Amino acid sequence: MGSDYTSCRLPVELVWFAEFERIDEAFGLEKRIQGWSHTKRQAFIEGGFDAIKGWSTRERALRKARG
Repeated sequence: MGSDYTSCRLPVELVWFAEFERIDEAFGLEKRIQGWSHTKRQAFIEGGFDAIKGWSTRERALRKARG
């Protein structure tokens, strides 16, 4: 059934999941992913964490500074 937000947008499809020992770790990753662009989320869904290495703003700025 999901939350009110989700239940109004059915059907939904689970595309990725992870298990955590602590709820705060799960919540932290969820909030982090929510801040990503649609393109970054799509790359993550298709290729996992390896697919988004180098996508952070800091890493992009360092590469740009190097030339």
